[in-house]
Amino acid sequence: MTENTVNTEYLNNDRESFTENAPVTDDSETISEISMKELLEAGVHFGHKSTNWHPKMKKYIFMKRKGVFIIDLQKTLIMAQEAYTYLKNSAANGYTILMVGTKKQAKNTVAKFARQCNIPFIANRWIGGLLTNYKTVSNSIKKLKKYEQILESDTEKKNYTKKEIAQMTRKKNKLEESFGGLKNMKGLPDMLLVIDSEYEKNAVAEANNIQIPVVGLVDTNANPDDIDVVVPGNDDAIRAINLFIKFFANAIIEGKKLLQQGITEAPSREEQSGPADDADGPDTASSNQADNQQQTAPEPESENTDKPDDTSNESEKTTAAASPEPAANNNINNNQTGDNNG
Repeated sequence: MTENTVNTEYLNNDRESFTENAPVTDDSETISEISMKELLEAGVHFGHKSTNWHPKMKKYIFMKRKGVFIIDLQKTLIMAQEAYTYLKNSAANGYTILMVGTKKQAKNTVAKFARQCNIPFIANRWIGGLLTNYKTVSNSIKKLKKYEQILESDTEKKNYTKKEIAQMTRKKNKLEESFGGLKNMKGLPDMLLVIDSEYEKNAVAEANNIQIPVVGLVDTNANPDDIDVVVPGNDDAIRAINLFIKFFANAIIEGKKLLQQGITEAPSREEQSGPADDADGPDTASSNQADNQQQTAPEPESENTDKPDDTSNESEKTTAAASPEPAANNNINNNQTGDNNG
């Protein structure tokens, strides 16, 4: 990635222009490819302030410009394609993928495309213990289904008073808000697909605890070691979020089509590994998984094994300058000392 790649037109914009003022389109079509131009137009290259970053994201950063990190989009393109292949292969093998995106910019798009893919999703708030205490959560899902069955049947509704029906409707709506995206999930998911790994850190922590692989969009303020399949990019910009969700959704749809056709292009569970270099293969499934969960998604080996560093949770963003600076003076590798002090 050269200075000319991130040209003045895109550097003159700022992170907030993509996060707050970007129009939300009604386009419900998934996409099978992402270009460098689309990444730039969506603002994927804008990271966080240099004072709010995680040092382990250094290898995904191209340069720093006026206190804002610029993400290396060449790496983003490569790693997004790796994530696409991984999701497609996993869907082709029949693995259950849980999509998680509860932040304001992502929730509506997550719900829409998860339904289009026919996969479970969490779009309102993460339910504590969803993965580590699934038995309790499954009881709530059963209650939701029971209420729906009663309320949708005129015959069964006759057995209850108007007051009981009203109470049941309120309980059903409350459960629907939390568990509506999980009604068709038969057990623990085989993997998580998260939008903004830092915002969804509770979900990521639970998945890591029971060794469920995580595919995630990771910004410069997050620890990439917590994610098995990393896609570095701006996870606050609406257009960036929409772009990646449509891209990942297409991978899942393609994989499911192969599964329905009885065609499995993906390696077997014993042979498949993630996109990380030197991956040895899938990890053994957690003993905490549901008894009826017969398949476990392959977990790619993480490139880094160090413990996460402490970083600020500050969400403040800043703007980029109007004129480009020489790459030699801004390259993150030549300014590491200054960045760490920031």
